[in-house]
Amino acid sequence: MKNLDMENLVKKIAELKKDVVFVGGVALVHHKIKEETADIDMVVLNLDGLECFGSLVQFRLPPEISTTRHRARVLVDKKIFLDIVINDYLPEHVEVDGVKYETIESMIRFYEDYLPRLNDRVRVKPQATLNLIKEKMNKTIL
Repeated sequence: MKNLDMENLVKKIAELKKDVVFVGGVALVHHKIKEETADIDMVVLNLDGLECFGSLVQFRLPPEISTTRHRARVLVDKKIFLDIVINDYLPEHVEVDGVKYETIESMIRFYEDYLPRLNDRVRVKPQATLNLIKEKMNKTIL
């Protein structure tokens, strides 16, 4: 993660909500695939309790952009966003010191399912993330 504040915030959210799995950049940093992340991506079953971190803004994304269209965002301070996906289930995860992180295998399945639905313009960043995950995994296996 970018800094200790973000790491502490992840721990506070995990203490507050038992139905949260950290995905995206937070999971990539945990699995040592990336060194830092700009925001805190998470999947939750509901938004209960997250309002204590700031004003919740809920929105829907078109199906070609998001597999789970119900989303929310919280600006915690001028630097940190919580990017929240509200879903009926939590992704496959590992729990470390009370914090749940999406597994690498789950991330790969997500991107492989998600990418074919995107147009070329939107596909660039998710494709780069999938390539990075697979590259790091291949280096670990060798």
